[in-house]
Amino acid sequence: MKKFTAVLLLMSLLSGLCFSASAEEEKILDGCVLVTFGASNTALSSWPSDVAEELNMYLINSGIGGNNTSHGRVRFQRDVLSHNPDFVTICFGTNDFNRQGSGEPQVTPEEYRENLVYFITELQKIDAVPILVTSPIIQEYACGGGSLYPQGTVNGGLDVYVNIVRELAAEYNVPLVDVHAMCDAGYTADEVLVSDGVHLTEIGNKVFTDGLVEYFRANYKNDPNAPRVEYPQPPEMQEAPFTASIFSSDPKDWLEVYPDTVVMTQEKNGAMSFSNTTGLWPEVHYAPSADKTLPVPVRGSYLTIDIKLEAAMNIMLYFNGANPTTGYEAGYIRLNSILKAKIPSLKMTGDDILGGQHIQCTLQLEEIIPKGMIDDEGNVVFSGVKLYVVGAAGKKITINKLEVTAVDPATLPPLPTYEYGADLMPDSADKITPAQGVAGVEYHEDGSFTLSRDATSSIAWPSVKVAVDKEIDLAATPLLHLEVEMAKGCANGHLYYTRADGSSGSVQLSKLVHGTEYDMTDDTDIYVDLAAYFESEEVIKVNYITLSVYGNVGDSITWKSIEAAKLIPVEIPPEVSEEESTETGEENSEAESSAAECSHEELSIDMEKLGKDGMGLWGWILLAGAALTAAAVTILFFRKKR
Repeated sequence: MKKFTAVLLLMSLLSGLCFSASAEEEKILDGCVLVTFGASNTALSSWPSDVAEELNMYLINSGIGGNNTSHGRVRFQRDVLSHNPDFVTICFGTNDFNRQGSGEPQVTPEEYRENLVYFITELQKIDAVPILVTSPIIQEYACGGGSLYPQGTVNGGLDVYVNIVRELAAEYNVPLVDVHAMCDAGYTADEVLVSDGVHLTEIGNKVFTDGLVEYFRANYKNDPNAPRVEYPQPPEMQEAPFTASIFSSDPKDWLEVYPDTVVMTQEKNGAMSFSNTTGLWPEVHYAPSADKTLPVPVRGSYLTIDIKLEAAMNIMLYFNGANPTTGYEAGYIRLNSILKAKIPSLKMTGDDILGGQHIQCTLQLEEIIPKGMIDDEGNVVFSGVKLYVVGAAGKKITINKLEVTAVDPATLPPLPTYEYGADLMPDSADKITPAQGVAGVEYHEDGSFTLSRDATSSIAWPSVKVAVDKEIDLAATPLLHLEVEMAKGCANGHLYYTRADGSSGSVQLSKLVHGTEYDMTDDTDIYVDLAAYFESEEVIKVNYITLSVYGNVGDSITWKSIEAAKLIPVEIPPEVSEEESTETGEENSEAESSAAECSHEELSIDMEKLGKDGMGLWGWILLAGAALTAAAVTILFFRKKR
């Protein structure tokens, strides 16, 4: 398996492990429990794990994006005190002071002070050390802009809350790590914040890490002979074939991000239902501990979905230690967009699937999981689910089934092979024209090239233009092979073409890949059905391609292949007898037929349409079986697609 980053711990492993020789001696940090408590700059940042790794402490990241101190107070017992921590960092403020939307702060300065005092005093009762951390500076264009704040600037409004943190640290004699002052003294907002003006860059994370490590080093010490802390790991892979759920039907295993906004119920049949109380779009998270995650082989495995919607829904799946609460960078897929691509007549509003539909669908994992998430052995670990319950209060979303089936590898057919046609990659660096915001283009000897985002970029998706001027015969090579590696950042682009009738247009690459405008966030190596997109086998001319890199300063992507291709059918090996072939087909026919159908209450897709629009390139293709009786036996095998 890939290296797995655990974010939730088994507390039975943690009790009594913080080393301390005596009350008079310095406390030893090794084995201590560090809880990081805050909002998105805690939940989604690298500094908590960097600090814990540096100091050999157990980390429990109890940050939740979008939370303010009032949200935190409701969950303080569950997410902080219940872990019996030795140290707790407390970093709130950016959401508390924010006036965007209502024109009023989410939490008044008086309430903010009261909530922080509650955190401090409750921790002191259990002899845990509260460490107050000020919010970093933010961009003046964030949080609604300066006109919303009495001080006339965004940071002026934030300073009111930062100063409360400083005052409380002195009043209660608790440690203060003044990240805000550190940013003011040595960095610009562009250096410490990503383009949204609020969240942390690599440099911003380092400011947090350096400040906290300096505090701990000055007041405590490590034992050079202490063992390194160990985190729970994913369980061993079950032997295929097997079927297992990727979510829990116990409400206690789900996190209600905003208190009292979602009602969660375990139904009598084992299903799990969710309804919101607000009429808005609250979210719930399933983020299991490492030992409750699910490793599965990707090839041949499929995801079965049975979800009944009264409310509208948005749902995401997480992998390899990423989860919806902490550390989800580049570790998830948007199931809504995948379902829309599979079921074209699925009713949507924006990115949400509308209520009043019953989705029953099976999806091949090879089609939906990006290559970059699959380890060298062909496996992936399911590690979380995020669900938005959208729309009218009281309307339910009922998850009857969300499970993975792994098939016996011995029953899988050979992998498909391809022949290639027109190569659309530039054959020299002078075919690539840099556009604004790209630091430079590095052209490699193997024909690949790397795009990096410039520090001076003033646009979100800087791009290059690649001159092509080549024809693709869609009858001979109906597929388009796309391969791109992400060092950091996201990739997208447009292919500009002229059709046989003389009309011109463009298609976004991400729409070919997964049916939406969302950028590709992980290493991608896929074959997309270009002929199906054009609904034609004509000859098209590709005039040029634009390719973009989205992300932070210095992020880069490397394009390795853009070329026309066709699938070479794989024949059943002659040594497989008719009897063996029939037995294999019967063993897997039910699962494979199921994996080739998607439906909801108003939709039933027939196999002919599914082969063109749904399964596409990497779906299961039909092979003629030997005639055993008057009925024909059909054998399906799988060919990879995302």
